[in-house]
Amino acid sequence: GVRAYVIQVDLNSPKVKVTVGVAKGFPHGAESFASMIRRYCPTAAVNGTYFCKATLRPIGDIVVGGKPKLMGGLGVVLALTLDRMALFLRVPRWRRLSWQGYITAIGGGPTLVRDGRIWLNPRKEGFRDPHVLGYARRTAVGVRSDVNKLVLACTKAAISLKHMARIMLSLRCSDAMCLDGGASTGMFYRGRMIVRPRRKLTNAIMVYETKRAPAGRLPS
Repeated sequence: GVRAYVIQVDLNSPKVKVTVGVAKGFPHGAESFASMIRRYCPTAAVNGTYFCKATLRPIGDIVVGGKPKLMGGLGVVLALTLDRMALFLRVPRWRRLSWQGYITAIGGGPTLVRDGRIWLNPRKEGFRDPHVLGYARRTAVGVRSDVNKLVLACTKAAISLKHMARIMLSLRCSDAMCLDGGASTGMFYRGRMIVRPRRKLTNAIMVYETKRAPAGRLPS
């Protein structure tokens, strides 16, 4: 009964690149989603991880081009290996990791799907914010491990974590987690703003489908 907007990314294709774009002034700056799209020129994009509203500092780990940009300390991280595999890693809370061997990573949560089943225990993962635990617009990222595809999904309707977990499971995700949501929810695809965030963002997942992206525009 809820419409979800979905982008599936074929990680097997050598023409595909998935990375994280950060706002101007990172890690204490925010920028409109539209402005980030104009700067980075992606094929597709969704909003990224949570951030502190007071300091604008993102909360989850962020790795771009194999280099750690931020150590955030959330317990769930989407990480892409050098050989183009997507993994969901549970890391010790507040512990710094080297991220050697990974090209891109972004922390988030709570976990929605784990090993092909709905798995919800947000408080155990350190989530207490009622805006996260209640009903809200949702953005999630998952992986179909059987075909090595990344699944990006969001809703305009305010729904529960369990409802979002059901959506990701219905999309055949073996693992999935939430990204930031609510007023941060955003999705862009092939020149169209599918869902426009209601506030500025500090980071976003960027997807490119060709190596011909304008020089200097790829996050690094």
